[in-house]
Amino acid sequence: MAIPSIFLNFLFPPPPSLFVTTMSVIGISSFANAGYMEIKGKHMQYSKFLNEGVAKKENGAKLSSRNGMLLAYTPAFVVGLSSLLAFPDQDLRFLLLASSLTVHFLKRVVEVLFLHKYSGSMGLESAIIITLSYTVTCKNGDQECEREIEEKESKEEESLKIIRY
Repeated sequence: MAIPSIFLNFLFPPPPSLFVTTMSVIGISSFANAGYMEIKGKHMQYSKFLNEGVAKKENGAKLSSRNGMLLAYTPAFVVGLSSLLAFPDQDLRFLLLASSLTVHFLKRVVEVLFLHKYSGSMGLESAIIITLSYTVTCKNGDQECEREIEEKESKEEESLKIIRY
């Protein structure tokens, strides 16, 4: 009977915290704003098809596409790796999430370095927005797992205190 209980707790964790709810609202608002800006014609300056058939206009600082993509993926990889190194003895759920995010962003960094060929440029503003989005998302996933683990350990300690007395 313990296996279904563990399985259900893994698939359907306890209700999210105020932090997760707040970050979800911020994320949805950000995506809605990005969609609205796309509709208005203010596109993020990183797509290789961005200026297709349009006269090029120079506005804002530019990075090479390779450097822009490295800037986007590397901090998220470092955050994922640091959470694995800082919290090595966590439960399976934390390890799966942190290792999945770390491997995903490592794969992206390796693709940028050795697989893709870049010829265009990327706006610095877009690179910063994408970098922050990936890094915060990676950290928030790990942070929520850490919070759940702390709550679980706290409950276990409380139950041990009750048993002792």
